This record gives sequence, C-alpha cells and structure tokens, in this order.
Amino acid sequence: SDKKLAIWAAAIVVSIVYILTLPWTVQIGDTGELVASGYALLVPHPPGYPLFTIILWLATHLIPLGTIFWKGAFLTQAFGVATIAIVCAFMRRAPWIGFGIALTLGFSRMFWRYSVLPDVFSLNALFAACILFIYLDPGPLRRYRYLLPVIFSIGLTHHLTLIFLRPEVLH
Repeated sequence: SDKKLAIWAAAIVVSIVYILTLPWTVQIGDTGELVASGYALLVPHPPGYPLFTIILWLATHLIPLGTIFWKGAFLTQAFGVATIAIVCAFMRRAPWIGFGIALTLGFSRMFWRYSVLPDVFSLNALFAACILFIYLDPGPLRRYRYLLPVIFSIGLTHHLTLIFLRPEVLH
C-alpha cells in the first residue's frame, strides 16, 4: 500500500543519509561522557539516563563493526529513523504528505544533528512520538491507550522532560 511504501521510503532515505554522516570519533557536548558511561556501564552526570546507558552498553558490545563512538552514533540514528517512521505513519490518509513531513523533520538541522550524535535526545523523541501517536490516533491504535502509562514510565527512566506529556497520559 501507499502508506507502507511512504513509511519505508522515508525510513530508508533518512537512514542512508544518517549512516553516511555518522561520526567515528568523539564529538562535542556530552557525547563522549555518555558513550564512555555506556561502554563501561557507569553512571553519567545526573540524571544518569539509566535506560539509555543500558541500551548503549548493548550496542557498543553487540554491534560488530566501527569504533565505540560510531556504534553509539549508529544506535541513536536508529532511534531517529524510528521517530521519522512514526511521524510518517501518522499521516494515514495522505501518506506522501507524511513522507514530506517526515523528511522535513529528519533533515532539519537540530533533529539530524542529535540523531547522528550518541546523545539522549533521539531516544526521547522516539518515546514522545510513540506516546503522541497512540494518544492522537483515532483509528486502530486507540485500543492500545492503556499502554500509555507503561511507555511513559519507561520513558521517564530515560529523560525527565517527557513529563510534559503527562496530561496526555493521564487523559
């Protein structure tokens, strides 16, 4: 169907570009600390990002190629691409408009930057997209609204700014 084709096209296009632009060495900000913490399974600066640290540990130990930093960047680009796919999927009735919106988000300067750096923001965007997609969906996903508190609680183990979606979860 057009919907699935648009979602896959957006995910593949963004994924190819992101993978080609992944950094191999330590970059700016908290990325070096987060990758080192994830690799050694240590606690980074507060709030500690426990979920991200555990997932990053898995990625840095299970992905067979690349530097440790590249493995962390590969993980976060996967979160970014998944977020893009969810944004595209939200436009069920106009899948190619969703494709355009997803590419606009995916290639926006800030989203792209934090999707290719091993930082906490792309996983947080994925949690927010999942919560909003389930909450706002008028169709078949409506029956999964009971999962919103679970997704929200797991998301809070990652980044506390997800608390701003509390009204949707409580509704």
